[in-house]
Amino acid sequence: STSLSSRNAAPFVGREVELELLKEAHASARSSGPGARRLALVTGDAGVGKSVLVQELCRYLRSRNERFVEGRCYPGIAEAYQPFGELVIEALSSLEQLGVDAAACERYVTRLQPLSTRRAPAKTANKWQLYDALLEFFQELGRVAPHTLVLHDLHYADPATLDLLRFLGENLSSPEAIESQEPPSAPGLLVVTSREVGGDAGAVLNELSRLSWASHIRLGGLGKADVAKLLQSTPVIERLFERSGGNPHHLE
Repeated sequence: STSLSSRNAAPFVGREVELELLKEAHASARSSGPGARRLALVTGDAGVGKSVLVQELCRYLRSRNERFVEGRCYPGIAEAYQPFGELVIEALSSLEQLGVDAAACERYVTRLQPLSTRRAPAKTANKWQLYDALLEFFQELGRVAPHTLVLHDLHYADPATLDLLRFLGENLSSPEAIESQEPPSAPGLLVVTSREVGGDAGAVLNELSRLSWASHIRLGGLGKADVAKLLQSTPVIERLFERSGGNPHHLE
């Protein structure tokens, strides 16, 4: 996967402690034995730096040749399973790059079709078949090579996505799921970002935060020293100049 980046990307300032927590969660998943997984919830207000923090984690993973895949929820788009469709497409590409048999990949494409078409199954039985297929797919992904799964902006999620995430939270690292894996899947980290919200998304966040394999990183505002450091960074100076035209009044 390639994390979002650009010339004007926000600089990484003031989140070193939180980044270390994510690195520790990743290391813990890798060192806790077969089937171990960790869930990291990253929450905070709009613009507080959730995406910048997770992008920095992805840069760290890439520097270590660690694999990660990303899916994103979008405002105003209520397509069923939107982020999981993106995760599956990226993960299938990763499996192909790792030399997994094309026929095996094609079987998963067929079984996980509702994720790529963004349509929730019409029947409850079909829904559970899809959920079980995705659980098995993520286990297969882990058996081939450890992957970090990143799900961005849960506060925009559609009801079907929330339902599926709740299922995965309950089952991905359950003792029953781990014991049933032959051979056991390699460990992995699941990262979920969201604003602190109420409603259905808030309820799912609260449920996930209570799981034994979860950690919750809440982002607040930067301190004064970090604000000064941010204002002195080249990307911020460039943006201020572009938007103000160098006019001192517009900079105030």
